[in-house]
Amino acid sequence: MNDAIGPNMTSASTGVIFATTGADYNILARRAARTLRLCMPDVAIDWFTDDASQRDHVFDTVHILSDSFFRPKMEALQRSRFDRTLFLDADILVLSDINELFIALEDFDLLAAHAEKGMIGEAPPGEPPRCLSPLNSGVLAIKKSALMKDFLIKWEMEVRDKLERRDQPALRRTLMRSRLRFSVLGAEYNMMKHSNLENWGRRLGVPRIIHSPQLHKTTPGNPEEPFQLEEALTPELSRYVRKLIELDQSQENVSGIVILSPRQKLNRRLSRQASEIKRLKAENEKITKENDRLLIEKNSKFRKVVARMLRFAGRQLRKIMNARRE
Repeated sequence: MNDAIGPNMTSASTGVIFATTGADYNILARRAARTLRLCMPDVAIDWFTDDASQRDHVFDTVHILSDSFFRPKMEALQRSRFDRTLFLDADILVLSDINELFIALEDFDLLAAHAEKGMIGEAPPGEPPRCLSPLNSGVLAIKKSALMKDFLIKWEMEVRDKLERRDQPALRRTLMRSRLRFSVLGAEYNMMKHSNLENWGRRLGVPRIIHSPQLHKTTPGNPEEPFQLEEALTPELSRYVRKLIELDQSQENVSGIVILSPRQKLNRRLSRQASEIKRLKAENEKITKENDRLLIEKNSKFRKVVARMLRFAGRQLRKIMNARRE
């Protein structure tokens, strides 16, 4: 059986692969590939799937998976026709050109995204030290070699033999024991903790990849359409990221443009409110002092009037007393 469908089934130097099984995940892969095409229209994209009936022009080649293993990425990485391969999960939105990952593979064998959920407590026996970065396999770039082939086989066997539900711990263990040269990608290449965007300043540029597990917790949507930011982010964060994209793509001088992150907007709003409260307090103190002054002045006048009345009453009383004596 021919396991590849498409016009380009020859090897290529660089390319992106998706690997999914099941109807919903297959739709997500098709949408993720379309989102990628918006940023990199000429990049080669292959798809590894369990559905032999799938046809989609967004992919250069469609490969049929030979194994029903719950982690199809491992088979896909081993069978990739590219010399330098970038694997992406299907719940990902690529927001900018990421060709620099292929360039970085000139100096490294593997690039992995940092996992934002770290290890709790001390590392258990057999695990690398806690200080070594946890890795997320949703964004993984590799360079083909005999060492890499051996690593991929060992990684898969590690997961299979230990019946692990997640492949990241095995990835970390196997990678630390290998002789591969690897580097950990920054947060902008696997923006899974979306609250980080609230502090994402304009000078940091556009986050390259938004990773959103929320996408496979809802209906997968139309396979012919790319993902929309609102499907992965809150409306406020979506608007902010769109502004970052517009700035990143602009050819004009934007050094004078000020774009605030949601957290910066909140801090500025709180600062304005604090200044207004301070102003109102000062004004209230001024009014209070003026009222006190007026009250004191009024009391002073009242006391003078009372004193005059008392003196007048005293004089009248003395006159009456004198009249009686006479």
